[in-house]
Amino acid sequence: MAARAAGLADPALLGPVALPEGTIFAWVWTPQYAEPVAPSRDLEEDPLEEGELGTMAYTYIFPNGTVEYTLIRIVSEDDPEEGYTIEVEPVSGRVNIMEEERRPEDATSWLPDEGPELEQP
Repeated sequence: MAARAAGLADPALLGPVALPEGTIFAWVWTPQYAEPVAPSRDLEEDPLEEGELGTMAYTYIFPNGTVEYTLIRIVSEDDPEEGYTIEVEPVSGRVNIMEEERRPEDATSWLPDEGPELEQP
């Protein structure tokens, strides 16, 4: 296995991993979603039926090693203002963890609203 992919053999990646008790996903955002994707309901109060899938959000990891820009907000069940934002950078795959909430509109504020007009040949 190439050194770049060596971490993929980690047993922690071979199955589901639960968040620590008392924490929940507040939302997940990538550019493919217009708005952050939030859980649709409290699963403790209204558990899933057999075979039913809960809310899912995806981030793409491409064969060349790049990843879709991703923001994930994880918060305390008791205090949704307390938590962390996880930011995944697209080219390097570097992960930044910050205590403040980083909203998608703030993270992408440097992008123009529209792309440049290209002349047709």
